[in-house]
Amino acid sequence: STAGVAQEARALVEKMTEAMGGKDTFYSLGDVEYTYTYHDQVGDKKDVSLERYLFDGELSWAQFSVREKFAHPNIEGTIVQGYDGENFWTTINGVSSEDEQIVGFSRFLRKTNYYWFSMFFKLLDNGINYEKLDPQSVDGIEYHRVKITFGENVGDASDIYVLFINPETYLVDQFLFTVKAFNVTDPLLMEVKYTEVDGVKLPTWRRYAPANWDAEIQKEAWTAEISENVKFGNGFTKADF
Repeated sequence: STAGVAQEARALVEKMTEAMGGKDTFYSLGDVEYTYTYHDQVGDKKDVSLERYLFDGELSWAQFSVREKFAHPNIEGTIVQGYDGENFWTTINGVSSEDEQIVGFSRFLRKTNYYWFSMFFKLLDNGINYEKLDPQSVDGIEYHRVKITFGENVGDASDIYVLFINPETYLVDQFLFTVKAFNVTDPLLMEVKYTEVDGVKLPTWRRYAPANWDAEIQKEAWTAEISENVKFGNGFTKADF
């Protein structure tokens, strides 16, 4: 039955989350600070930010130290972005920007960076649909595959994910995803490696390139996303955002 297959798919996601240390363990850590590097390897351009999140309310803050790619490379000065639970904001040299594009970029990045960091623990949230696909062999490993779609009012609702869950470790070694916000309907393939910090495994090394739904890379145009110096339990409060 369809319900049975969806249940089986969700059970795989639950096993994956447990393999990473568990959702409860992750959220009990309270908050996080880390250095995030977004590296377009084709043009060799980087954006580097110090990221801070408070898990309760998904509050988010970042200060950029390098801005070569997307993070307003043409603007001089110190840029800080944030989300305080109600508003997305950006300051340039301490002054709030009223520019809709600048604030819109903050909205996109604050949501996106938080999502990528905590994604595997968020895949058990309400309003998510699971579908078990046929296994697929990659480099001699017969992966479990789970297709994920999002209900109304969940994230950027129309995106699709296909997780490749390793049958030995139950970690997601790679996944396909779409970015409908940028009208990209062909998927990207994300490869993932993990670091364990305070009992949870985190996708601290990721890279993606254009692919097809068979998970074949269409173009060796890789972008890497690297998280370093991850520190949990910094005692951040809502006032810090």
